[in-house]
Amino acid sequence: MNALDTLFQWLLAASLRASVVAAGVLALQVVLRAWLPPRWRHALWLPVVLVMVLPVLPVIPWSPLPATKAPVPVAMEPSAMPPMDAAQVPVATAPVAPPASKFTLMNALAVTWLLGACAFAVVGVAGYRKSLAGMERSAIAPEPELMAMIDGVAAEVGLKWRPWVLMSPQVESPAVTGLLRPLLLLPAGFPAGLTGSEARLVVVHELTHLKRGDLPANWLLCLLQVAHWFNPVIWFAFARLRADRETVCDAQVLSSAETDHRADYGHALLKLQSAAPPFSHGLAFVGLFKRGAGLHSRIREISRYRRTGVAWNVAAVGLVGICTLLGITRAEPPAAGAGDSAKPSAASTTPASPAQQAISNKLREIIVPVISFEDTSVQEAVEFFRLRSVDLDTKEPDVTRRGLNLIVKTKDGQQQPVIKSLKLRNVPLSTAFDYVADLTGMTYRIDDAGIVIFSPVTAGDAAAKPMAVAAPTAAAAGKAALDEKLNRIVVPIIHIEDAKLDEAIEYLRQRSAQLDPETDPAKKGVNFVIRSAPGEESPQVKPLQLRNVSLAVILKHLAEATGMEVRTDEHAVYLVPKAAGK
Repeated sequence: MNALDTLFQWLLAASLRASVVAAGVLALQVVLRAWLPPRWRHALWLPVVLVMVLPVLPVIPWSPLPATKAPVPVAMEPSAMPPMDAAQVPVATAPVAPPASKFTLMNALAVTWLLGACAFAVVGVAGYRKSLAGMERSAIAPEPELMAMIDGVAAEVGLKWRPWVLMSPQVESPAVTGLLRPLLLLPAGFPAGLTGSEARLVVVHELTHLKRGDLPANWLLCLLQVAHWFNPVIWFAFARLRADRETVCDAQVLSSAETDHRADYGHALLKLQSAAPPFSHGLAFVGLFKRGAGLHSRIREISRYRRTGVAWNVAAVGLVGICTLLGITRAEPPAAGAGDSAKPSAASTTPASPAQQAISNKLREIIVPVISFEDTSVQEAVEFFRLRSVDLDTKEPDVTRRGLNLIVKTKDGQQQPVIKSLKLRNVPLSTAFDYVADLTGMTYRIDDAGIVIFSPVTAGDAAAKPMAVAAPTAAAAGKAALDEKLNRIVVPIIHIEDAKLDEAIEYLRQRSAQLDPETDPAKKGVNFVIRSAPGEESPQVKPLQLRNVSLAVILKHLAEATGMEVRTDEHAVYLVPKAAGK
């Protein structure tokens, strides 16, 4: 998946949530319209807008809206393992090719959405510029008395500057527009047909929009409407929002006057409505008359206007706060494994050693923000988890010990299972492994080195038992010392790919000499011997990547991958076929 699919899926989730919240807001307005003050009815739309712009929603223990599961695809990253030093055995690495990209239904929908959004944006901007250019070409100079009145109203409203005034025959009704340079648009001849008090109230209404910051808010609504052009619920909700915005402005105009001007203001609206066409201006203009701003309801609101009491203001603040909290939050995801059908994992069992306990803790504590697999092999998924575990293991102060070692074991010749589709967000690694195991029929266990993922056909393979220590004879003491050295020497990184067993063992021989703290040069390192039939070709080693593991653990995995057994005496470590004698 690409970035366009990611954006479109997030947009779909946001649009769905915004539609649900908008339906709730409309229901509240129907029930409480007679009591709820206009400015708080308008404020109820805040959570709808926030849901549409917030990229990440806060998590609370309970929310009526569950967390969205819109996936954010993650591209497989190249291996971040440190480069091999000169002592390492040279191997020919062949990176796993990602699955071939497929043009899916989601791709087609995303492209359709983008084309539609671009079309709406182009048509909207072109129409706005055309309208504004026509007004500017036919502009006429306002009368000095009108400009003086506008200056007085601007000071009264509290504006620090007077907006540019553009009077033109193409202006259908008073409005404001612009962003960096706000414009007050007036019809030619304004205030013809209006009394002085009515004209003044109309100008107060328009400049109140500027004082309230309605212009930048309206541009944001325009952008959101373009992005959600496919959702009729959003179009209807925004029409209601704009109508509520005009009602709020009406109430603010009336509340700012010392005397009752409801009759004058209502007459002014009726006169301007009769002179203006049914659909005045476009969405980028903020004016007295907008689509959805019904004149009858506004006149009714004006006639019923009264100053809001303190009790209703407090109640309205609480109502808006609750709607915002419920609208912009998502429910906390259930505990890992609760209610799902994934197989119980080894991570849920009690670890047998401190090393296994540390790995189990990391499985629970490392949270992967996004997992998106499509036709992904288990090896590719494991490589992704390995890299992400290193990036996200921030609690580990030692950078060389960050992340987890992951080993995939399959029977010789067995084809690796493929994850057809898996999309998760903000889940611990333990949950992610449960899903992978459930989808592929594989399972996993924790050992001292890391996590081993294996198929059911090899499920009988048990973790290597601790090497036995015999009676303290000279030979037994030497064997015990060698066993102790195998556990004491820790290799910071092991990366074997496309190598044979003898090449891997030669590399371990060299690394054991480099890492052995033994002061006597003659005793440094470990002797390794591979016992095989004469002329038999050294077996191929499956890809192996581990960090900060002992030689004993590495040998165990090499032996399991090649069908060998590990034996020791006081002189050397022997790798022998399982069916052969010592």
